[in-house]
Amino acid sequence: GTSVSSLSGAISIGPVLKGKCIVDGFDIQHGTGVALLSPIAGKYGGAIWVTNSTVEIANCYLHDNGATDGSYGAGGGIYATGSTVDITATEIALCSAVQGGAIFLENCSGSISGSNIHNNTLSYGAHNSDGGGLYIANSSTVALSGNTIDQNIADPALGNGLSGGGIYIKNTTSVTMDGDVVSNNDAGVSGGSGSGGGILAQASGLTMNGVTLDGNRAKIFGGALSVDAASTLSMTGGAVTGNTALI
Repeated sequence: GTSVSSLSGAISIGPVLKGKCIVDGFDIQHGTGVALLSPIAGKYGGAIWVTNSTVEIANCYLHDNGATDGSYGAGGGIYATGSTVDITATEIALCSAVQGGAIFLENCSGSISGSNIHNNTLSYGAHNSDGGGLYIANSSTVALSGNTIDQNIADPALGNGLSGGGIYIKNTTSVTMDGDVVSNNDAGVSGGSGSGGGILAQASGLTMNGVTLDGNRAKIFGGALSVDAASTLSMTGGAVTGNTALI
């Protein structure tokens, strides 16, 4: 593999109008993201930033990357917008952002499979701090399978929101999960708010098959899972054990 260390920014991809960009076998660390004024002024994609492209990220190790300017940042490991993104056999750890400690997908489709997303955190900012591991928003179809999403924390000091310790899903047509393990994630446990220790879904479709939700914690609602009235949920098999919340 190839090691990329101490990036001043991130690996930037797109727009790629034809074909697919493949990032395979990279160790990417200490990236600081791409500074943008829109959609919100801040930093995006601590390690990898993608726009209007088709991208495959495979067999990579993204760690110790961050996306924040003190006010806003999205996707401590990966940020993608308007793209098709497939992530396979990739480890993302010790990354941080205001939203989406590991991954932020906006207006995307694609998949995440066989990957380990762990020990990512959220930073304080002027906007809500949600999605300790993944933040999926305004997207069409995203398929998760065989991933471990563990020990991600949505709980920055003095932060707001603090929901979706493992995964935060908002305004997304369909997220499917098959055989994933979502464990030991925290949503606002030490703060004043926080729901969906494992997963939080708002105005989205969520289908879960054989998913394990274990040991997740939330300050208020849904230690394992919080789904609002505007969402749909189908859950088959799996296990829900050892999760805690106030309500």
